[in-house]
Amino acid sequence: MGLFKRKRKFVRISKPFYINYQIANEVLRPGYLSKDISEWGIRFSLYQELQIGTSLKLYIYLEDCVEPVCVFGKVAWVKKTPGKEYPYEVGIKFDMVSASFSSKIQNLIQTIADQKKVKK
Repeated sequence: MGLFKRKRKFVRISKPFYINYQIANEVLRPGYLSKDISEWGIRFSLYQELQIGTSLKLYIYLEDCVEPVCVFGKVAWVKKTPGKEYPYEVGIKFDMVSASFSSKIQNLIQTIADQKKVKK
């Protein structure tokens, strides 16, 4: 678990969160784990190959939240991961982010940053 920042505007949390996703009116696909997340995007591996630009409805289970947070986003990139359990990895850019979701992510980032300072 940790923070990292590469050529990005927003700090990402490299911590797994459970994700369920849905494309339009298709069946809900449950049981995925994020690889990292920021205020404006998320990365995770999956079985289904998605096309760039595909709109998704994501249900993300953040720490200390009983109910998942619902976020809408679009596939920004797709990478094949041959030989791995999940054959694809995707980056999702959030379209609409509620103030409460943004606040929860900011708090998680701050908590992890504070924990790293204590460990040093």
